Amino acid sequence: MKKLLYAGLVAIIIIAAAYYFWTEIYVFIPQEALARSNIHSGEILHSAKVEDGLLIFYRDPADTGNVCVACLL
Repeated sequence: MKKLLYAGLVAIIIIAAAYYFWTEIYVFIPQEALARSNIHSGEILHSAKVEDGLLIFYRDPADTGNVCVACLL
C-alpha cells in the first residue's frame, strides 16, 4: 500500500512539473517571448532559436525605432 502511495505521489509530481514546463517555461511564439520580457509593442524582424532559448530582433517604436535584441532563456 505504501509503495502505491509513493508511486502515485511521484506520478503527480511528474505531471505537475510537465504542466509547469509546458505553460510557464516553454515559449510557443516570438510575440509571447516579447510579452514575457515586458516588451508590449514592437515589430518583430527576425527570431531564431538558440541552444538556451529564443533570440528576437525587433524594432521598438518607443526607442526611436531602433533595432533591439531580446533573448529569452
